[in-house]
Amino acid sequence: MKPKFKKVLVFLFISTVLFSSVGIFAQPKNHQYKTIDQLSSIENATEIEIQLNTEYVEAAKHENELNESDILGCINRWHYELYPSNHRVSTPYMLANLMDPVTAEVAAELKEIIRDCKTTEEKIQKLRDWSVANLSHTQMGPEFQGYPGNEPWGLSYFWGGPTFKKLIPSEMKAMRLHTGKISGKCMTLANFLSSVFIHLGANPDDVVLLLVVLPKARHGVAFVKYEGEILFINNYDFMPAIIAVPRNPSAVPMEGIYNHKSIKEVNFWIAPDFLDNGFLSSQKSLMQTFIDHFGLESVLPDYNQAFNFPLQDPDQLKATIFKNQDHTEYGDLAKYAYQSLYVKYPEYYLTASFRTSGARFVAEELETVQDVFDWIKSHIRFGSIFPESEERLMTADQVLVFQQGSLKDQAVLAYSILKHKGYDPVIKLTSENAYVEVDSKIFEANDWQEIKSIPEKVIFKLKMREKFPGLMEARRKGQEALRENDMKKAIEIYETLVKKYPKSSEAHEELGLIYYEADKYKLALEYLEQADKLDIPNANRYDKLSLVSLVNHNPEKAIDYLQKAIELSPGRRMLQANLIQAYVFAGQFENAKDLYLKNHNEMLNYKKFKQIINEDFQMFRDKGLDHPDVDRFIAFLEQLSPARKVTFRVIPEILPDSAQVFITGNQKDLAYWKPGVVTLEKESNGSWTKTFSFDQDTELQYKITLGSWATEAIDENGNTPPNSCLHVMNDTTVVIKVFGWKNFRSDR
Repeated sequence: MKPKFKKVLVFLFISTVLFSSVGIFAQPKNHQYKTIDQLSSIENATEIEIQLNTEYVEAAKHENELNESDILGCINRWHYELYPSNHRVSTPYMLANLMDPVTAEVAAELKEIIRDCKTTEEKIQKLRDWSVANLSHTQMGPEFQGYPGNEPWGLSYFWGGPTFKKLIPSEMKAMRLHTGKISGKCMTLANFLSSVFIHLGANPDDVVLLLVVLPKARHGVAFVKYEGEILFINNYDFMPAIIAVPRNPSAVPMEGIYNHKSIKEVNFWIAPDFLDNGFLSSQKSLMQTFIDHFGLESVLPDYNQAFNFPLQDPDQLKATIFKNQDHTEYGDLAKYAYQSLYVKYPEYYLTASFRTSGARFVAEELETVQDVFDWIKSHIRFGSIFPESEERLMTADQVLVFQQGSLKDQAVLAYSILKHKGYDPVIKLTSENAYVEVDSKIFEANDWQEIKSIPEKVIFKLKMREKFPGLMEARRKGQEALRENDMKKAIEIYETLVKKYPKSSEAHEELGLIYYEADKYKLALEYLEQADKLDIPNANRYDKLSLVSLVNHNPEKAIDYLQKAIELSPGRRMLQANLIQAYVFAGQFENAKDLYLKNHNEMLNYKKFKQIINEDFQMFRDKGLDHPDVDRFIAFLEQLSPARKVTFRVIPEILPDSAQVFITGNQKDLAYWKPGVVTLEKESNGSWTKTFSFDQDTELQYKITLGSWATEAIDENGNTPPNSCLHVMNDTTVVIKVFGWKNFRSDR
């Protein structure tokens, strides 16, 4: 069973160390903010702060009771809260892409560009030319270069790592402040372009987006069938799939498949020749073709019975959602993803703002209430990023990143900064102004001067919605203690939290995780079980409960939790691997064997099931958990896939003085694509060699370097070759001739 806790905790607790230099807000606090006179004028400035449709306001009162974490996930749109499995959040985000006026604006411009085109081929070329000229990937700009990227949206206030926020089109357009183009990361661009194609007439069922597992990251791409031609969208570029899809030498793993109707976490492989096997000639919708071609019926059994929004008509779609005519949670959550004021609880926009890091960092630089208002006055321009600013609300991080906001948006930023400084402010909104009340004083956002009373009718009164007041800040302090490896302090904080907030599932679950790390397994199980009682069914939590049940020597309970998790998330192969191990510890050898044989060729993050299971058996033994069937199952695995010796011999034509030759690849022994870890041994004949042991049928991918990606081996034409591949069948020696190295010339 994969130690999922371990991985989750490592990310949650030490990600600040890993990413401390990559966030724009992790740098010296205010140097990235220009003053107003250094910034350009605003496009969407309006004197009307709020103007609402009474029918939509009334409909909002009848929206479904929604999960708070889903609402916040829709507003913040952070990667790890959206993908790959949370369809309750991801689907509303896709709907918001379709509704955003910027999508319609771009589509209208493109319709005019292709109006006189005679052929589909000519249309596609003109559309592509526009896309390449007007869109960009955020990390390709000089300000945000690098991996994992100088994240413009900063670090997560709570978890400490980059948010990798997914943008809606209005945000993408506003990114021109930084990049000069409509910008986003790979998945944002795929979502945007696929939405534009729906506006241009593509059937929503002819849109398929994929989450691709790459050696060093995840990558979002899309396929769209437009006027009968299947296009492949990769970042801001697209071409006919038959031309554009890379013919990889081996299959490529996928981790998710989705569109505007459905999203599913599912591991499957795309073979190099998948376009050649009837795929392009299929008369079915593109999504159904993917389902049929890759055997995804069990994962998406009800796709064609998904909700029936009018996806191809944005005005009708918006009216359907805002009038609450669909009566679904998807529609209600889409309003939050759209950042509409036609919601039942607009105060969640304040909670979402408080979760972001930017306002906290600004708060640390300011002293008094007046300092806060003066800073906003000198750094934030007037005008929303939203075309419909009178019915939408920006969050604090948006106001900071774009250094602009309407009066009500600036009030949200002021509220967030003041809240971080320990004040308890209130926002009051009228049709033409916004006010912040703090310490019995009222300040108007128009010039941030104190006034005696509000002269107009107040339409909205906003104060942060906290189910458990103070919990978020206390949890953050607990996480900080963990990142500082102060386990005792973290336990004390969380024990206090669960006493103060006995109905908080988050506090109970996180305390359970901490107790697991502290090897207090009975307490870990107790608090995780309580978290489960307090919350809706959750596949990730069931997976954690199964692990803790195992280390508490209750494999039968672990099996039960895993079966519940698989029912909720049938496409997650890791759950299958975990269930195999639970069967072994329960003495159900034949069940473990049968399940393994169904999955043994599957790979998770470039690891085969055998490697995962063997590593986890060792982890459990280190924790004092064992069973006679463990050795028996390991022997079965070895008999099924015997180890083979693979020797790599590199013959460099040139080599810098004192250089060492490295190999890296998709296996643990090859350092999982870290280019400067595994050194080859120099032979007297000038070659470099090393012998490894890999299981038979392992699919190896590898590259040769001088210790970094800046010094990869190149071919005789001076190009960097794709990953080399080897299907391990027998003991073998691989001879690699290297003609040169990137960034090295023998004549200098």
